[in-house]
Amino acid sequence: MIHDSTGQAEQTTGNLKLGCYGWLHSRWQGAYYPDDLPTDWQLGYYANDFSCVLVPADYWQQDVDVEDWLDGVHESFCFYLEWPQDIKCQQKVLQAGEVLKPHLGGLLLDKADGDADVSRLPVISGKPIWRPGVESSLSVGLVDSIKGIDLQQQRSWLEAFDRASQHQARALFVMDASVDHKQLTDMQKLAEMLGL
Repeated sequence: MIHDSTGQAEQTTGNLKLGCYGWLHSRWQGAYYPDDLPTDWQLGYYANDFSCVLVPADYWQQDVDVEDWLDGVHESFCFYLEWPQDIKCQQKVLQAGEVLKPHLGGLLLDKADGDADVSRLPVISGKPIWRPGVESSLSVGLVDSIKGIDLQQQRSWLEAFDRASQHQARALFVMDASVDHKQLTDMQKLAEMLGL
């Protein structure tokens, strides 16, 4: 599926990119994704509403064609790649990172992965990743879940992350694989209303 470049994700006024941990969520089939939407079109559909995605390490366990991913996203869409523990998958991530470079936000490395040779790609490592309750200068944030979190609390998190990132371009990901797409969309609208 080719993304319409005038989609909602490009119309945001702020720097905050909001997305989730992967786009292949079985709970979204029929609720967010139309029942008849082929799986290989889901990323393009997701990219119509969200501006980034954190690609889980387990996505690399399968054969993936990242060039196809680029066909389904708009120019400003960003991929962030979770660094896998499996050495074979690490090679896939490095190759994918080269292909995705124009759309690559960065690799998320655990501190234990400090010996990984990722010198040719942007790396988000050596710095802690923002989480609710953490106040330091960070560019990527992770929220475990937004289930049961009202808009007021979400606003508090968004504003805290904005302060922590020192108002710089950044990405915030909801890590819950069972995230409700409506709640994620509402959080994105809230960020837009706040001008983030």
